[in-house]
Amino acid sequence: IGIIGRGERRASGFNPLFDRGMATSMAVVLMKAATADEGPQFKVVVGGTSGQIRVLDQDLNPTETFAENFNLYGDKTPIPNLFGLGSLRGIKSVSVDKAQRKILAATAGGEIFELDIEKGTNINGSKPVLTSGHCRDQVLGMATHPIRQECATVGDDKSLRVWDVAAGNVIATLALSDVARCCAYSPNGQIIVVGLGGTVVRNGRRQVRKDED
Repeated sequence: IGIIGRGERRASGFNPLFDRGMATSMAVVLMKAATADEGPQFKVVVGGTSGQIRVLDQDLNPTETFAENFNLYGDKTPIPNLFGLGSLRGIKSVSVDKAQRKILAATAGGEIFELDIEKGTNINGSKPVLTSGHCRDQVLGMATHPIRQECATVGDDKSLRVWDVAAGNVIATLALSDVARCCAYSPNGQIIVVGLGGTVVRNGRRQVRKDED
């Protein structure tokens, strides 16, 4: 990451951020406006494909309070039980609230969550993920529970997701071994049957899956 000043053609203060992967999202937060005596103070929040998030000061150095080795998919992640497929492409979007206290981030796995901008900790207690959903190509199968206000969906992201219809939230996610095309509940609602396999179609063209190479 680097800074290009107005009227300049070259970046200054270029610093490497991640030990692997690339930067995919960024938010700049003005902490203090410029005065006649000193320049502005700001923070830069950057997310990457590896699941890493960095909070930098105006000199592009990591802030002291936010963990420098923060990794969303690491052993000490503040957001547990994330969908594994998201780790392939990591963080896709970051934003900061007007009070400059929270980082709102979204993953390639279809999850949205919040972190404390100073410490990088989860600020939503036992339900750290605000919302989640399917994250790749099409959703092609859905079934409703015979008794409860609940439905199940499957599709090209190789996941089975169970939804609370009234709340509109995912209440359970199961990673599947292949893409899925259909699902159904048993008459008593205790079992969900899933049909696996199929062809992923993008822009009207058949895509070759890795297991077909």
